[in-house]
Amino acid sequence: MKSLCFLVLLLTGINMNAQKAQTEMTLYYIGDPMCSWCYGFTNEWSAFVAAHPNVKFIYLMGGLRPDGTESMASLKDFLAEHWHEINQRTGIEFKFDILQNDIVYNTEPACRAVACVKALFPSHTLSFFQRVQKSFYQYNNNPYATATYMSIVSDLGLDSDAFEKLFLSADGRKLVLQDFEKARELGANGFPTVLVKAGDQYYTLTRGYTTALELMQRFKTILSKP
Repeated sequence: MKSLCFLVLLLTGINMNAQKAQTEMTLYYIGDPMCSWCYGFTNEWSAFVAAHPNVKFIYLMGGLRPDGTESMASLKDFLAEHWHEINQRTGIEFKFDILQNDIVYNTEPACRAVACVKALFPSHTLSFFQRVQKSFYQYNNNPYATATYMSIVSDLGLDSDAFEKLFLSADGRKLVLQDFEKARELGANGFPTVLVKAGDQYYTLTRGYTTALELMQRFKTILSKP
């Protein structure tokens, strides 16, 4: 009985230490709501986040194609190949109709929308980000239309007037440019990138798609570092 009690106390202490270590860390998720691999990563990332309620998460928009000028139609073969690959690997659904559209494949408006929500309603950043992903990839909604983002903001029960004002302003543009700059400072040149900041040290959790299990194993290794 004494041995059992000691084991329980030991495991409790380890768990408390792990929780304390997690609260002292910050995880940076760097991505783009119109990045197809970020979209494919959705379920794995959601599982990881749900398993770590004590961790502080910061979301940065990296800007996949913030200055893009090519149309979706002109890139359809390239994009379709990638989307099919991601669907086969992850099971996540795509709608391909937008690849016939002449709309320009520029990800700045979608990134700006997320940056604005992060500034106004920080606790809703991830849910908004994921709804923007779904809006584009599953429903092919126009990423240039302010109404696309207003609808998501309203569905989340947030202040759509405040969002619209910031999204259409110079301040909204500054917010997303600050995200792009910070992402570059952190060396994120591909998405998704997830970094762990512990003290003054940064550790790479992933650069690109991976599974929730792999993320958890890597994070456990980082937590065990002295």
